[in-house]
Amino acid sequence: MVGAYLLAGELAAAEWDPDTGFARYEGRMRSFVEANQEIGRLNARSRDVPGPDAEPRPDFASAWFTELVGRALNGIELPD
Repeated sequence: MVGAYLLAGELAAAEWDPDTGFARYEGRMRSFVEANQEIGRLNARSRDVPGPDAEPRPDFASAWFTELVGRALNGIELPD
């Protein structure tokens, strides 16, 4: 829903020029999407059964994870 709302707004602001609208949309969404994808990857990795070559489980109590969650939750500002 957030993506559709922002895409419609960016296309309208660009007077329906797709090149400009899509570029603006990506600029606004990139950090938000990357943060959410990284949280998904970390969640999947935390559920893996550890083996001899397994990466260490993520430390979800660290400052970097708090910053990542903040980007995922607050990474998009919705205009009126």
